[in-house]
Amino acid sequence: MKSYPKEAIEKLTDCIVREEAASVSYNWLAQNNYKELLAVYAYLVQEKQEFFKWLMDNKYPELAAFCNAVNGDSEAFSWLMANKNAVLGAVANAANKDDGARAWLARHNLEHFGKLADAIRKKFGDEGSFFKDLYKPPI
Repeated sequence: MKSYPKEAIEKLTDCIVREEAASVSYNWLAQNNYKELLAVYAYLVQEKQEFFKWLMDNKYPELAAFCNAVNGDSEAFSWLMANKNAVLGAVANAANKDDGARAWLARHNLEHFGKLADAIRKKFGDEGSFFKDLYKPPI
């Protein structure tokens, strides 16, 4: 997985929380060439399915798998773990109500990823997105 600075993950989190395409955070991601994180936002929050293909075509399979793992796809989660993407796997599981995964992120000083998981969990768990009824227990 490409290494992302804390600020980039915080900006993605802000986009999910505020859900404003014209936000300062969205623009920051665009100006700093984090198109793949914008694609994650578009796929997860705006439910634009074509961005899954964009992630795959542009060689970001770990982010495509992450999006599907958030969506409750256990095969995507297994792929993340098999390909040494434990952080994204933990974020996906924490977003899917796995408090152990959330605690793992905190223990490993990855609170910015924990906040991303919290934002996804709140957005999709509480507000009725298409992810709401797809929760599967962690593996």
